[in-house]
Amino acid sequence: MQKTPYDLYALVYKLHLTESKFEIAEDLRLKRLDSELTTTDISCLGPGNFDEFSLLSPYVRECTCEIQSFAQNNRQTRKAYMRTYLFSALLNLRGFMAHRCIACIPFSWDTIAGREKRSKIAFDTPAQGKWEEQPNTRAFFNLPPYKPILLDFYRSSHIVKGTSAKPFDGSDAQWFEKNFATTESLYENSKVFELAMNYSTEWRFLQDKRAAIGYLWSGIESFFDVPNEITFRLSAMTASLLEPRGLKRKEKFESIKKLYALRSKAVHGKKMSEKELHEAMFESYYLLRALLFWCLDNNRVLDKSDFDKALFE
Repeated sequence: MQKTPYDLYALVYKLHLTESKFEIAEDLRLKRLDSELTTTDISCLGPGNFDEFSLLSPYVRECTCEIQSFAQNNRQTRKAYMRTYLFSALLNLRGFMAHRCIACIPFSWDTIAGREKRSKIAFDTPAQGKWEEQPNTRAFFNLPPYKPILLDFYRSSHIVKGTSAKPFDGSDAQWFEKNFATTESLYENSKVFELAMNYSTEWRFLQDKRAAIGYLWSGIESFFDVPNEITFRLSAMTASLLEPRGLKRKEKFESIKKLYALRSKAVHGKKMSEKELHEAMFESYYLLRALLFWCLDNNRVLDKSDFDKALFE
């Protein structure tokens, strides 16, 4: 791929790869950094261009890869950013919820990664009786013009039980190859799916659990048009969609009905224990994720006919 000034490179925190790179989709790649990134390397980005570079210092040791999203012209830059966001959102759904895309620049982080180590070798190695600098050890002084962007830059976030601690491997890459194009198409063409995807990732950074629950249910309810008897109808429709007829469907119906009751207590400020808030938040996430996976598996967004079919056929 030919590099352009419109490409985006997102630095990823707490995601390790089993291979040097994975081609996720056309013009979208996940790549391991060639060298370890250090605080001194990060300082090459500023001052002037990136005054906030020091904020990244606590994270750089666990930033070992980048998302590369390529754009051919200025008009495609927004799409490159959107594809980076969608890839990160799908990583969450896939189970890699510890990861974060913390900053984005229009050239590879390999440009600065390992600069401290290479510079030390250059300046500490005597040659012919004098100190000499090896070629390109000061390339960071001639970085291309850029406007850095801080992305998911938050001190803490909610991480659900079962979050994957394993590295990203070939099976994950195959799953993304299968589902990324569908995700991108649905996100661009359906406001319902767009809202649900946004809420499925942004709730993690709300430290108030009640607010997080409200966010998640905004995503869940975006799939439904239920003006009355909402508890019963939403529970019945969702259970019918997600489970076959029989005991499992009945159990799912009861669990969603209970979950909606917890949701109502949370968003209306009723007294709840920490255990209840915890249960409501994470179970709401699992429900939203199940609805999003249904859309990906069926290559379309849920509509009324799907619920009618699940209920009556």
